[in-house]
Amino acid sequence: MKLHALFSRKKDDSNIQNIQDQSDLFISGIRFIENNNASKSVINNLARTWNSDLTYDISFVYLQNKLTDCKCIYETPSIFTLNKPDTFKYSDIYSEDPILSAEILSSLINGLQSNISGASLNIIENDPYLSTKNILIDRRFYHEYIIKCLSLILEKSHPLLIEFSDLQLNNDVMEHSEIYNYMKLIKYNGLYFKYIRSLEEAAMSSDDISLISKENINTDHKLICTNNNYDAKTFYEKINSKIDSYNEINFYSEHEKSNILNRFTEESTVLLKNDSSLLPIDKTKKIGIIGSISDTKGDDLTRQLIECFASDGVDFSYSPITQEKADLKDAEDICKDNNIILLLLGSENKGRTLELSKYIELITFLNKNIIAVIDECFETQLEFFNNVPAIISVGYITSSTVNHFYNILSGKFSPSGRLAKTIPQDFTKDPSFTAYSLYENDLEVKHSIYYGYRFFSKSKDNIRYPFGHGLTYNDIEYKGLRLVLHKDYLTIKFSVTNKGNIPCSEVVQVYIKDTSTDQFKSGKELKKFARIHLKAQETKSVDLKLNLSEFAYFDPIKNKITYTSGNYEIQIGRSSEDIRIKKDIRLQLTSENPEVSCLYDK
Repeated sequence: MKLHALFSRKKDDSNIQNIQDQSDLFISGIRFIENNNASKSVINNLARTWNSDLTYDISFVYLQNKLTDCKCIYETPSIFTLNKPDTFKYSDIYSEDPILSAEILSSLINGLQSNISGASLNIIENDPYLSTKNILIDRRFYHEYIIKCLSLILEKSHPLLIEFSDLQLNNDVMEHSEIYNYMKLIKYNGLYFKYIRSLEEAAMSSDDISLISKENINTDHKLICTNNNYDAKTFYEKINSKIDSYNEINFYSEHEKSNILNRFTEESTVLLKNDSSLLPIDKTKKIGIIGSISDTKGDDLTRQLIECFASDGVDFSYSPITQEKADLKDAEDICKDNNIILLLLGSENKGRTLELSKYIELITFLNKNIIAVIDECFETQLEFFNNVPAIISVGYITSSTVNHFYNILSGKFSPSGRLAKTIPQDFTKDPSFTAYSLYENDLEVKHSIYYGYRFFSKSKDNIRYPFGHGLTYNDIEYKGLRLVLHKDYLTIKFSVTNKGNIPCSEVVQVYIKDTSTDQFKSGKELKKFARIHLKAQETKSVDLKLNLSEFAYFDPIKNKITYTSGNYEIQIGRSSEDIRIKKDIRLQLTSENPEVSCLYDK
């Protein structure tokens, strides 16, 4: 085993010398870029777009803005995140569904690798505290969520690196599990790596490379240990040749970048609630603006947004949120003197829970027409907004897209983001956060396949906003569902109509519900989705193909993917709970091989 410093975080002679003192070869020129808070916010908002094409474009633009003088490998979100039960965060979940995660992550990988860069996919991310624990995960969840998501990602993309956590899974070291067997089966020829804490641990690894986390060494570099398959020079040449094999660097024009970023703002902004149709804002009314809004970096965008109101001739007044008596008096006057109140709560207000709850209670008492513009961080505190009739959760917003966001508020465009995870009424009763038991040597993950909306579709309670939820300004009509049945797949046909006068895009979602089996299954599962762009009053036909493999599940007794005959309901809707049209079918299998089966109407 040889120790090599290959990924340089920054060029610093003293750091380089420190590493050279410990290793026999140093190669610079490749940077491994982890997600910081700003980039994580950008990438997490991609899941809210439910749009793989836009994800590719955004990753391309993201690269264009991050180009450096060396080649880079970018870290993507994890397929599944494990944290200590008492530290689990809503923001740690990328998506509740393997199909949605796979669509977005594969497009992200392809976009990142389109321009002389690499992408690193993490399968399971875990809190360092858990690295010494044995993780007990139900095999149904392991195969139907983790392995399924991984397989779908690798069908559509080829990440340069795949990262393995250094945890034990069901008393089996991760690199000896089904994941490695699956990699061999599909002949994945990328590179594996994992973070480690010591050279002794590296010597026991069977990965291609291992990274010592910077927290465990006195340097700003990451160290890489290669096994006997690669000496440092061979590894460096291999990783360089792979990055060089990607396309030549290309650039979007400033106009193209602007259009892409505006679409990102529009398709990541989720309209959670719109009672009394307060949105879009009626510009003929007097508008009171209270609070502030910022971008993912924390830069204040309030003044820029206010200038949009002013330039559009809107009669408005403004007050910040502070504890100063003068400002509180201004806020009271604004609530009394204006028809509509626009309450801006950006991430800079996070942590002011008690203060904000009293503030919101005050202004809702003084004015009933409140529109809350919130950052995603407030989605875990929506109980403060029970008396607020309209809530819009901002996704991606920067100084370059503030004008477009104003156009969304004023009705030129409609918000079209969708939630990638359920927002429960009470997070303490959500098994995604609570179904964990920590023992001396083990962490047991108890939720099994009942993760996210799969649990809520069974329990039917504690849902504030369901998976896939997101309103538009228009009424969207679904009708004409037809199933064209074939030997080993079915085609789903229906139409969607924008009944309103504002252009919008609709995310159609296809769920399957098993209505007859006694098998241990979730209430429903997402199987397909598509984003449909609609002009005012426009109708479009939708055709989606559903393979028979979508009806399969993992049988832990037989230890393999299997199929069962029975009755199923095909549901088409706007979220996991807002089903607009549905149709029953019966699935008849002549064997466990789906190629020799047939489908017919129930």
